[in-house]
Amino acid sequence: MAALGCYASANRYIMTSSETGEAYIESLQKFLPPLRFYLACRVCNMLLSHAMSPDHTECQHTVCKSCVGGKMKLKPLCGWCQGYENFKPNAETDMLIKCYQLLCRYVLSSVHYKSQRLALEANSHNGAGTISDNIHSLLTEGRDFQVRQDAGYHIDSLETMAKPPKPFHETSQNRLPGRPKKRSHSISSPNNKAVRNGDTPLTKKLKKSKG
Repeated sequence: MAALGCYASANRYIMTSSETGEAYIESLQKFLPPLRFYLACRVCNMLLSHAMSPDHTECQHTVCKSCVGGKMKLKPLCGWCQGYENFKPNAETDMLIKCYQLLCRYVLSSVHYKSQRLALEANSHNGAGTISDNIHSLLTEGRDFQVRQDAGYHIDSLETMAKPPKPFHETSQNRLPGRPKKRSHSISSPNNKAVRNGDTPLTKKLKKSKG
């Protein structure tokens, strides 16, 4: 999966890089836009909300659930996914979107990013300030992204479906028609009291024979 590879490379660089100034911002420009491209809907070009992908491997053009049926912005058009009959939810991409959001939050809150961006803006030249603004907009979009809850399934419903069924207890209200009522065999029943006291038919017969 290309998106996963891009995310791994971007995450590795951000967590281990010691670059400063223009080199740091240019490296972010190298890693983040391609990652954002793979995590974007091919119809609305926004970050994917409840990703839907084809169930084959010939192409991996992913769309939002609310965009299923829309015209993809592809040149040339893809012959494998013009129809949406084989599209299904893509949980892996949904999880990758969450990881991307956390990565954007981490970069924007890091002291290293803030200091390098301020230094670059103060001494901007050769379009470096424009690159810095583009990266900042991309990071802000990722940080503030919210899944459209009306576009797909809800987490609450998935948790409800995952709960095991409650044990069945037969009552007079839910007993099947024609099914006899279960007999109680508690220790308070007469038969159980007789057994407990030793007054069974066998013991009575033995007592008579001894007498």
